Amino acid sequence: CPEVNLQIWFPKLHFISLVKKHHFAHLSKLIAKCSMWAESLTEHLKRRAAVLAERVELELSVAGTEYAPLERAIFKATKNNTKVPKEKHVIALHRAVSDGDSGKTILKMLIRRLKEVGQERISSGSFAAGLKTLAVWHRCLNSGDNSFIQLCSQYVHVLEPPAQNPLALMYGSYIRELLQAFAKCNHAYQRETDYEDSKILKLSQSELIGHVPPLLKQLNKLLECDLQGGLMDGKTRCSVQYVINLLVLDAIPLFKAVDLAMDRIRGAAKTRLCLAIYTAIDSGLWTGDRRGNKLACLF
Repeated sequence: CPEVNLQIWFPKLHFISLVKKHHFAHLSKLIAKCSMWAESLTEHLKRRAAVLAERVELELSVAGTEYAPLERAIFKATKNNTKVPKEKHVIALHRAVSDGDSGKTILKMLIRRLKEVGQERISSGSFAAGLKTLAVWHRCLNSGDNSFIQLCSQYVHVLEPPAQNPLALMYGSYIRELLQAFAKCNHAYQRETDYEDSKILKLSQSELIGHVPPLLKQLNKLLECDLQGGLMDGKTRCSVQYVINLLVLDAIPLFKAVDLAMDRIRGAAKTRLCLAIYTAIDSGLWTGDRRGNKLACLF
C-alpha cells in the first residue's frame, strides 16, 4: 500500500504537525499574558468606577459650599489610583493650614477621608488611598508654622488608620508618635534644618532629660515602618515610595537631634565625673590605684 501524503489530503493535520512543544509553550505564555491583562483591565475599570462614584457623591455634598475647593483638593490628592498625590493639591492645602479656621476644617476633612478610605468598596482594591491620605496629613503637619501640628497634637486619638490596611497601620503609628512627641516637647524636631541651630543646644539639663525619651520613641517608631513589601505591588508601589521619601526627610533631622542630645549627655557625664574625681583627690579618697579604691564602684 503506497504511503499516503497526509499533508495534501488533510491540511488541518499539517497545521497541527507544525505546532510542536515550544509552540505550545509560547502559546501558553501568550494566553497567560492575555488573561493577566484582562484581569488588570477589569480591576482598573472597577477602581475607576469607584473613584467616579466617590467624585459624584462628593460634588453632590459640597457643591456651592465655602470649603468646596479644599474638599476637592483632599479628594483628588487621595484618590485610590496608582499615582502619587499631585503637588498642586498638596500646595493648596499647605496654604490653608496656616489659617486657624481652615486648619480645623482640614483636620475634620482628613479625619473623615481616613474613615472613607477604610470602607470595603475603596480598600478592597488597593491600599493606596489610605497611604496617600496619611501622606497628605503628614505633609500638612510639616508645612507652614506650628499651628496645624499643635492643633492635631490635641486630637491624637482621632488618627485611626484603616484596620485592614497593614501599611497604613505602620505609617499611622509613626504619625501618632510624632504628634505625641510634639505635645511633650512643644517642638517638631523632624522639621529642623541646617540653617538654624537645633533646639537641643538651647535646652537646660533638666529640659534635655525631658525631651530625649519622646524624641527616641519617635525615631524608633519611624524605624519600625517597614513598608518595602508594598513596593512589590504595582497598585501601591508609587504611594509607598512617596511615603518612604517623607520618612527619610523626617529621619535626617531626628538622627541629628538625637546625636546632639547624646553628645550633650556624654559631655555632662564627663564633667560630673571629672568633678567627682577632683573632689575625691582633694579629700584623699582617690589614690590613683583602682584596687581598694572607695570610688571604684562608682566608675
